[in-house]
Amino acid sequence: GSEVLGTKFNLNTCGFIGGGAIGYNFLQRECIVVGVEAGAIDLCLKKRRASPFFPDSDRYSSNLQWLADVKARIGYAHKKLLTYVTAGWACGRSVLKLVDETADITSRSKRWVDGWTVGAGFDYRLYSCLSLGVAYDYYDLSLYNKTASCANCGTGVGFGTPKIKGYHQIQTLTFRLNYHFN
Repeated sequence: GSEVLGTKFNLNTCGFIGGGAIGYNFLQRECIVVGVEAGAIDLCLKKRRASPFFPDSDRYSSNLQWLADVKARIGYAHKKLLTYVTAGWACGRSVLKLVDETADITSRSKRWVDGWTVGAGFDYRLYSCLSLGVAYDYYDLSLYNKTASCANCGTGVGFGTPKIKGYHQIQTLTFRLNYHFN
């Protein structure tokens, strides 16, 4: 979710979610496998809500448009099954917006937001070059004290361009079809 003036959002999907990943296992000692993977997801997670302070005139919205990561992976291989854990850097394209309909003021922050991710999963090898898998990942992206753009916010006490604090905490469950270059 995102936080705007103490308001929390639970984001809903608003369209297509899909993406891809690439990885490389660069070390295998007996059953231990070490590798790296990177991926990106094109998504649309969005939520709008009325302000708890001025519900008749103020609206907030939060939108997460992209999610990308680069992760280290360590796993345990046994026969055709590889179980693993991952951790690394994550980023997302975040849009936070505040609208005051009475004063005709719109403030928006649209930028890439950095964070981190951890996860776990398994892959089951069907053939020498093909495996199926399931992965769970948790992402935490933070946007602190960033100045939003606001063409008509004004100046002085009680006016001015607001600072926006937001965060996205995302959980994903991914079903994977992997092709192995041997």
